[in-house]
Amino acid sequence: MKFLMGLTTTQLKTIAIIAMVIDHVGVVFFPNIIIFRIIGRLTFPIMSYFIMKGFLHTSNLKKYFVRIILTLCFSIIPYYLVFDVWSGTVMFTFILSLILLYCYKKNMLLFFASLLPCLILSRFSDYSYFGLFLPLIFYIARLRNMSYLPYIYIIVTSSLAVYFLGYMHIYCVPVGIFMLLPLPFLENSTYNKRKNIKYKYLFYVFYPSHLFILFILQNILK
Repeated sequence: MKFLMGLTTTQLKTIAIIAMVIDHVGVVFFPNIIIFRIIGRLTFPIMSYFIMKGFLHTSNLKKYFVRIILTLCFSIIPYYLVFDVWSGTVMFTFILSLILLYCYKKNMLLFFASLLPCLILSRFSDYSYFGLFLPLIFYIARLRNMSYLPYIYIIVTSSLAVYFLGYMHIYCVPVGIFMLLPLPFLENSTYNKRKNIKYKYLFYVFYPSHLFILFILQNILK
């Protein structure tokens, strides 16, 4: 397992994309085979981590927001066509997370003012408030040079409680618990100093594109 501790950002993004495709293929074509969903749970924490990294390292925050918003716009319709659910998709979750990150960085008054609206809107996004706070936890831990793992385990535990009380849709139980698996590897990953520009924009193009491809295959194989 030691070799996993030194994974680069490019390698982790590749794992996230492959896991996402496996998850979505499972939902569409093999809904009763749970291993597809388990593998798919690896994607969200990895991409949440890179939302935080992107926020930290971007030279133009406005353009970064625009890229996420455009990806959301291009993915809403194919997401509905494939899964028959009107949802902001995970990109909406990331937009809310970026808003929180921005407000937290500016000042605490702005952060607390934005907290309630983001919490309400997160109910209509993927991964609910767990997804909303995950990049923020990564960010605070990075600023304070501390491990984020205890705080994430607390959020997961509270998410379990909220789910069992009936206020949260599935994502944390029981398959969602596998989102914890990649967390130690993220904490020990290495940042690519030399960026591959083509790879930088791959996810923004790939996310809506793979949904369109799944929709086409879904109809061909009916």
